[in-house]
Amino acid sequence: NLALAMASIQDTRVLVVDANLCAPTLHRFLNQSPGPGLCEATRAARATLPHCFRRVTGTQVYLLTVGDTEAHPMDPLDLRGLHNLLRSLRSQFDWILIDAPGFDTTADAMAITMTADGVIMMIESERDSFRLVSRALSNVQGRRLLGAVMY
Repeated sequence: NLALAMASIQDTRVLVVDANLCAPTLHRFLNQSPGPGLCEATRAARATLPHCFRRVTGTQVYLLTVGDTEAHPMDPLDLRGLHNLLRSLRSQFDWILIDAPGFDTTADAMAITMTADGVIMMIESERDSFRLVSRALSNVQGRRLLGAVMY
């Protein structure tokens, strides 16, 4: 919803990246095919990237799915490649939103947080304990926290 609202502003292009390697769902919500995606894009040459991006029909929202996590089961995401990919895409998109795993999977969340300019923490009131939220806040250390949404 945030991406669609941002893209509704005239001439605003938004890229949504599904970086939740354990439970990718955005492709289903946006009615898109699951791959190729982020796992392939972080390892690919720049010329092969256009096949990874899908435009959501009737919008200026583009999706980069997780892709094939089975191709590299021990390390599906190349973190150096992720950093380089995001840096190269900044000129093509006004906003890049990364749907990352929760901080209960600390290694993935921290690695992705370090490549992002900011974090909006989503807190599920019936699921996320005070201890989990406190630990997540300490992991972010405030330097990249833009805000939090409790639902």
